[in-house]
Amino acid sequence: GRGTLIAGTSSTNHAETLELTRIAQKYGYDGCMVLPPVYCLPTPAEILKVFREIDEIGLPIMLYNNPARVGVALSPSLTAQLAELPNLAAYKESARDLYAVSEIYYATRDKVAHFAGLEPYASALLARGASGIVSTISNVCAREVVNYYNAFHAGDMDALSRNQQVIDQLYHLLSRSGLANFAFVKSAMSAIGRPGGVTRSPHIMG
Repeated sequence: GRGTLIAGTSSTNHAETLELTRIAQKYGYDGCMVLPPVYCLPTPAEILKVFREIDEIGLPIMLYNNPARVGVALSPSLTAQLAELPNLAAYKESARDLYAVSEIYYATRDKVAHFAGLEPYASALLARGASGIVSTISNVCAREVVNYYNAFHAGDMDALSRNQQVIDQLYHLLSRSGLANFAFVKSAMSAIGRPGGVTRSPHIMG
């Protein structure tokens, strides 16, 4: 009751995605976050089919669009179809094509809650109707990400810019580090004394 818990239930095996979603429901999670099927490059019809099957479980779904990791992008027309599913409650966006993302937002923002998945793009998505940010870098700079969000809603452009700079500089450091995203975040957390867990193979700890 102190917060909203969302389980990441995606798997490379669709049957396992369904089973993990059922387990999340059994243990009382408030929702699940699910990517389109990874690696197999599914067609729009196949994506719609698998999400209909997930929807039938009855747990609220956060649809996660991350073309760089999945290999396919959710189009505005497909997302509009998915937004009609009874349990499709939210949408996390990690694509970098702002034009396409804008079309998705305009087509579905009255039906699902949208969240930015890439903090450097967050103000652009908040301006288009996003409800918030599903943040990775906040594991390192939580205060700046919260201040960034609050500054946007307060119309404080100076504070927005200053906190945006911290976020951007961390992403620039990430790209220069040569580490994978997760390894960089865990290494940074370790450096500032936060428990981020170990980096698992094949990733290399910094």
